[in-house]
Amino acid sequence: ALQTLHEGFGRNFAIALCSGQIAGTGVDIEGLAKRYGATTRDDWISDVFGISPEKLGGLRDTIAEHTEMTPKTPQDRVEVTALCLCAPEFQWR
Repeated sequence: ALQTLHEGFGRNFAIALCSGQIAGTGVDIEGLAKRYGATTRDDWISDVFGISPEKLGGLRDTIAEHTEMTPKTPQDRVEVTALCLCAPEFQWR
């Protein structure tokens, strides 16, 4: 699962999408941050994606290994969001 998250088209696309690098698309990460006020990574996953972090199973641990517990910067939030978007557990919903 780790290789899938960190290599290949899926993760690159998710990061490009979340950071506004794809023409004609946009994700207002900061607007979401203000709207939900999530202060922890798990809150962010739960609030923005409507998924209990526990439902992510082992992927939750993988996301935890590669992101800040408290997403403080826009880039931190982009990373968490991109990892969730490319996760099979999210895509299968």
